[in-house]
Amino acid sequence: MPPTNKPQSAIERVNSVLTSPAMLAQIQRVCRTSIKPDTVARLVLNTIRRTPKLAQCSQESLLGAVMEATSLGLEIGASQQAHLVPFKGQATLIIGYQGFRELAYRSDKIASLHTGAVYEGDRYSVQLGDTPTITHEQCPPDDRGELVGCYAVAHLTTGGKLMDWMWRKEIDGIRARAKAGRDGPWVTDFEMMARKTVFRRLAKMLPQSHELSQAIAIDESAEAGTSQPFTVSGIEVIDPEPQEPTPAAETTETPAEAPEPPKATDTPPGNATLVTALETATAAKRAAVLKQFSIPGTAWKSEVAALGREAATDMMMALKDA
Repeated sequence: MPPTNKPQSAIERVNSVLTSPAMLAQIQRVCRTSIKPDTVARLVLNTIRRTPKLAQCSQESLLGAVMEATSLGLEIGASQQAHLVPFKGQATLIIGYQGFRELAYRSDKIASLHTGAVYEGDRYSVQLGDTPTITHEQCPPDDRGELVGCYAVAHLTTGGKLMDWMWRKEIDGIRARAKAGRDGPWVTDFEMMARKTVFRRLAKMLPQSHELSQAIAIDESAEAGTSQPFTVSGIEVIDPEPQEPTPAAETTETPAEAPEPPKATDTPPGNATLVTALETATAAKRAAVLKQFSIPGTAWKSEVAALGREAATDMMMALKDA
């Protein structure tokens, strides 16, 4: 019988593009940090697995967003430095709160940065004007109620201080106008997006690097639904590598006996090393990696043991990079 090809899924096609030598070389060309191109590709693939609609986006928009984030020295994914959100067949780059902090701290004129979220049960006082001041005393999480507003404070190395405050109504208005306001981090990490929103407004008053100015422009264009002003050019669109044809099974062959299935309590051999590595890691590192892969902290061993080979490999690499 003639060879047969198994069709690639959308995620498999993106995987073959991102991990191709040509794409890794393009990523290396724009890298601003010590992060390796294959790590960039892995983080992006983890994001796509959590949001499969990204695999349906145009390759130009997806690769453009990845390359722009990499050129700014920001990681996409669980670090919350940058996010990818699908919208009408296009991948949109959203700069996260941690991304803005990272870019702002690259200025030697910033001594410290802080943001906070104020809830109904908290005690707080806000004073703007010539001597802006905010006091904030949090109450226990169960008694906090609804979000009231967010603030951002920056201390400069010159001794000056800048502060900004936004009410919940202002934040909701910005979210309502954002084209990705009903998807992505606005849904999964609302408080961090609210804090980022006020910090981004404060950042316009801070000493800015080119990267911070570029990040503000990219993020605001994402909210407005306009074309994002990416600066990376010359991105080569790559065709997924064709799969090798798989010979069809001969009907005359005697089918092999099916192996005895493992017991439900057994850990697959390929994942035993990963489980051991997580057990010996620090609690903080283990928690960070489990969170990255959306695995609950309780009964995590059984979840990790059930991972497929590719996901287990990704988790092991994430643990090494943590």
